Amino acid sequence: DKVDKNDTVKANQERLLFHTKVILDTLCRSVSDCPYPIRVVFRIAKEEVLERFPAMRLKVVGGFFFLRFLCPSMVAPEGYGLIEEVPSTKARRSLILVSKILQNMANQVEFGHKEE
Repeated sequence: DKVDKNDTVKANQERLLFHTKVILDTLCRSVSDCPYPIRVVFRIAKEEVLERFPAMRLKVVGGFFFLRFLCPSMVAPEGYGLIEEVPSTKARRSLILVSKILQNMANQVEFGHKEE
């Protein structure tokens, strides 16, 4: 059972969205903390994509950042030295759900739509 007996689906959705927003807000405020070489790589990637596929520049660069950098470290923070202890099953599930939301946002996938 994915929902605790004492929780409602609505309460879980609200918590999930709250935590996703906190993470996204933190990311937006910390762009300048990203190491300069990584920012250069993303700038070059954006310029290259812009040249060939102008409408895709944000989707490609954002998707790449979330898929290759952020989401892996979110779902397995212990593997990246971010925490020492392995997250509980419940915490891991929450981290996976938040990473899925962020990845879908980066890929500009609307809620409820699946790839066909």
